[in-house]
Amino acid sequence: MNMSQEFEQATYWVNRHQDLKDDPRSVGNLAASKEQNEAGERALVETMGALAALVTTDMNRVLDLGCGYGRVTGAFLEHGLSYTGLDISPVALERARKTWPKAEFRETDLLNWTPSEQYDLVCVLYVLVHFVDDARWEQFFRSAAKSVSPGGYLLIADSFPDDKRKRATHYVSRPFSDYAALIDDCGLRVDNEMWSRLFTDRPGDPVRAH
Repeated sequence: MNMSQEFEQATYWVNRHQDLKDDPRSVGNLAASKEQNEAGERALVETMGALAALVTTDMNRVLDLGCGYGRVTGAFLEHGLSYTGLDISPVALERARKTWPKAEFRETDLLNWTPSEQYDLVCVLYVLVHFVDDARWEQFFRSAAKSVSPGGYLLIADSFPDDKRKRATHYVSRPFSDYAALIDDCGLRVDNEMWSRLFTDRPGDPVRAH
């Protein structure tokens, strides 16, 4: 049976945010404690702040796909960047809007999202692993790539095992080799310089548009 027939991705996330309202596990790792998730979130925010400091010289607009309750929003606003976050959860977005009134948040089902604008930096932070259906995973990746302005960045943070793994009903991790062909086909390239400056020993891949 196709995974998409087994798992209603949109419903799952709406319910998860409702059940775990104001809990970092709503967007984080259910297998870890609340304290462990909070520590991981602090590290992610620190990394995004460092990234924002590097790109502000020639970039301005940030798009965060699957933004949740805006956990990294402040890292970009504090460096003067314009921030837009998309998520399907009204509960998460309500909190995000209250916390970060200067940012823009849109309720969007990423399964059916088609970009209408381009951004200097597009963040996909631990989101692609939750596209359990391969066709929808590829479709979403291509849409994310289309939303990157020329010379901009597509930032992917995820788990990249040696082999494809279905860790849970809502979680499928794929090797980076699965991404490589898509990266090339979408006219992107891996920016190893940015990797070395920011992501040594960190789970992220900055992919830059030509």
